Amino acid sequence: MSLATTPKRPEHQVGRYAIFDEIAAGGMATVHLARLVGSGGFSRVVAAKRMHRHFLQDPKFKSMFLAEARLAARVRHPNVVSILDVLADDRDELIIVMEYVHGESMLALLRATHRAKQAISVPIACAIAAAMLEGLHAAHQAQNEKGEPLGIVHRDVSPQNVLVGVDGVAHVLDFGIAKAVHEQTHTNPGTLKGKVSYMAPEVVQGAAVTRQADVFSAGIVLWEALAGKMLFGGANEHERLMRIVAGNYPSPRQYNPRVSQALEKVVAKALAMDTHARYATALEFAVEIEGVVPIASRRLVGEWVRRLAASTLDQRESMIHAIETSIVVAIDEPKGIKYGGIVAAPVFRAVATAALKNLGVFASVDRPKAPLKPAPTDEEIEDQSGDGFIDVAAGDQGEVRLSDHVPNFIGLPVRRVVEIGAGAGIEVEVEGSGRAVTQDPPAGAKYKQGKRCRVVFSRG
Repeated sequence: MSLATTPKRPEHQVGRYAIFDEIAAGGMATVHLARLVGSGGFSRVVAAKRMHRHFLQDPKFKSMFLAEARLAARVRHPNVVSILDVLADDRDELIIVMEYVHGESMLALLRATHRAKQAISVPIACAIAAAMLEGLHAAHQAQNEKGEPLGIVHRDVSPQNVLVGVDGVAHVLDFGIAKAVHEQTHTNPGTLKGKVSYMAPEVVQGAAVTRQADVFSAGIVLWEALAGKMLFGGANEHERLMRIVAGNYPSPRQYNPRVSQALEKVVAKALAMDTHARYATALEFAVEIEGVVPIASRRLVGEWVRRLAASTLDQRESMIHAIETSIVVAIDEPKGIKYGGIVAAPVFRAVATAALKNLGVFASVDRPKAPLKPAPTDEEIEDQSGDGFIDVAAGDQGEVRLSDHVPNFIGLPVRRVVEIGAGAGIEVEVEGSGRAVTQDPPAGAKYKQGKRCRVVFSRG
């Protein structure tokens, strides 16, 4: 591959970081290639997650984001994407700087295999899953500077948040909505954070979230890699939630006969509805996988990634070469600029802007401010190709507020109605037994907090 590319100009610069091409986008942020430039010729290409400005209008969100980023930065493991820096200034910028992993998301790889009408080999799927689980376990075990457990739970484990490098190493990323147990009060009542199709049943039902919720989500990721389809697909979030709380999940062996009975049992234990029957830790799950499957080597996994994502990776390599040969001025920050959430000095920013413009490094530091718009819904960003895999940008996360609309209870038994109502934050008034025949308000109606939903069943 030829790397004869024209040096690029950065779109923007924040402190030591020159921001370049966007490589992913989602409901909360865009992810860019960036270049860290220091004194003495030091330079490094990194990934910069740039939060959408409409989120920054909420001071609570900003403080929560910074607090969570500081927690995630405590996680140090080869199977976790490292957080290198957190930047905030007074001009609508909030950026988390991460190591750049040259590879693709598990979602993109699943979609590529589906389009090619191929299946992921069981050893490769299990190698990726085991590495993902080891990264999760490291996060679950993370401690503060005093050696006290942080109680981190990822809460958004999904194929979008697993990057597999061309070196064959899988990494968990985006702890942007991870919460230490003692900071759970930041979560708004009646809101589920994360992707609906990868939620554990206890999360849907409003129970306390523990590391075992991540274990369940990781079980879904492995199930989908083995089966080649989504476990909890559906036309809308309500349908997906109903499938999650229903239990009795199909085996991946139904879709892939190469899955052994031993591996089938391992996956079933990870997806146990009862947390007492589920693996207690992510590490326990990983060990069980390795005990029943001869997992693929890093070399084989890396070759598989390179083969599936060759076009994207070649394009990105050209982009990186152009970035590394670009002219970016290294600016020594004065005492006024700090990182980790402290506002940069306005005077420094003005001086830096003028200097960079005069040098012709880039045309304009100031981005045009687009009108603020809300994050896309799950339906707006869901894959439309019909292959069964949700197309959400790597590292993105969505927020689903369950209490906005009344679910459809018709035809369901009492137990299911109560479970779904509880998970949706809706107070249900039950009349009779059997199966639901009428409900008030009707399905899809706007739900008002404090108002009950009356459901009448077939037998009085």
